[in-house]
Amino acid sequence: AHDVVLSADNTKAYVASGSNGLKIVSISDPNNPSLIATINTPGYANGVILSGDGNTAYVSDTTAGGLQIINVSNPSSPSILGSYNSNYGSDWDTAISPDGNKAFIADSDQGLQIVDISDPSNPTSIRSYTYASNWSKPSALGVAISPDGNTAYIAGQHDGLVVIDV
Repeated sequence: AHDVVLSADNTKAYVASGSNGLKIVSISDPNNPSLIATINTPGYANGVILSGDGNTAYVSDTTAGGLQIINVSNPSSPSILGSYNSNYGSDWDTAISPDGNKAFIADSDQGLQIVDISDPSNPTSIRSYTYASNWSKPSALGVAISPDGNTAYIAGQHDGLVVIDV
């Protein structure tokens, strides 16, 4: 397991489980968690975040998987709605804009990818931003977005915190 996020009602855990994709686990009895469903992703599930309504999981899929957009409205039967794969395809972490229409992707050597996810079946690139690095190239491994959606904070492996006006 590489990352976990809880449902708003704290009854389910969504686990980014590496080569095992996304696992959805019932935690209604924390002493006895039980697997509800698993959905494989093409890469290596490294991170997961839920949409505001909890019906969509965004899985950061490294090793050429990119961003996987998964319908989890029926937790026992998740399905992939769409995906976005940059040229490098190494999505380490994803943040969603406050309005739910954009994904901000920490895309390793490519830096920051900004993707329109308003149509989850057809996510499209808005912009990429490869920031200047202390290393030969960026290594964006984490991302957070400000509450107003105007600033992205990148965890750069070799560069510390990188702040980008988006």
